[in-house]
Amino acid sequence: ASNTGDVRHLVVIDSTGRLAQSMIAQSRDTASDFLSKQFSSKVTLESVLPGPNVKDSLAKLVEAKALTGYMTIPANAINDSASSAQIKLHNPSDFTAVSFLKDSYLSAVRDAKLGARGIDPKMVTNVESGVRVETVKLEAGSEKKDSGDTGMIMAFITVFILYFTLVMYGTLIMNSVIEEKSSRVVELLASSVRPFQLLVGKVLGVASAALIQVGVWAIMLVLLTTVGLTAASAFLGQDVLPSISPFLFLYFVMFFVLGFLIYATLYAAIGSTAESASDVQQISMPVVMLLVIPFVLLQGVIQSPSSTKSVVLSLIPFFSPILMLGRIFTETPP
Repeated sequence: ASNTGDVRHLVVIDSTGRLAQSMIAQSRDTASDFLSKQFSSKVTLESVLPGPNVKDSLAKLVEAKALTGYMTIPANAINDSASSAQIKLHNPSDFTAVSFLKDSYLSAVRDAKLGARGIDPKMVTNVESGVRVETVKLEAGSEKKDSGDTGMIMAFITVFILYFTLVMYGTLIMNSVIEEKSSRVVELLASSVRPFQLLVGKVLGVASAALIQVGVWAIMLVLLTTVGLTAASAFLGQDVLPSISPFLFLYFVMFFVLGFLIYATLYAAIGSTAESASDVQQISMPVVMLLVIPFVLLQGVIQSPSSTKSVVLSLIPFFSPILMLGRIFTETPP
């Protein structure tokens, strides 16, 4: 079999003579599950008997990309907990193939160990089935199911967009100031308008361009996400569309504009002190660090948005655009 496209062909060398067939059987039995359907349509699993030249033959197939990879199971895999199986692939980052083999192997070993102790593996499966835990968010006297993933994902997406835009357009303003200084255009402008008016016009002009571009990104993201999640809801037979308050988008725009004004002014100030574009890299590093530090602290703020540390950090003006958005999307502050 060839390894083309998304099709992954895997082989198991089973020295126990028991686990490989169990792995294949389990992968077929679980094909009714949604995720397993995705796996079974992309992964094929076969077993071969151990032999003197089997590993070399399979290794050549893997190197030629005719085989995704193979797994070797030691003879003492069931009885010796210190033994370990090996997975050999051309691409170890193929997490689909690795996860498929690991999950199948762990299930097969577990069932074999239970069977050796006289315990029916199906009984354990029945005991584990039906055990579900739901997380519910309590806020303003109301309850709603919330796994916490939506708020965290939205926080990271909005913060990343904010970070990327501030760096990109802040650098644009900085380079614009340097260019006007080197070409002496700023001298002509300064003779007609005050420096403050020049700064405000430059910042607001670039801010308008940034808002339009981010607005287009946001609209496309909402449309594509809504279409994709609606299709997923119809396929799964349950609603997977997250409920996001419109006020969250209002907060995003507000902190985006205020944060942009702060950092755009800082970048313009840096550009006014530099003589050329080659001198500006070291000078702009403090401003970049002011953006990197809250980005690093974001995970802790999301986990404890109401802690004293999170509140204090989010009130620092240079950190507020990023950290306050993290708090708002997880647990809206008063």
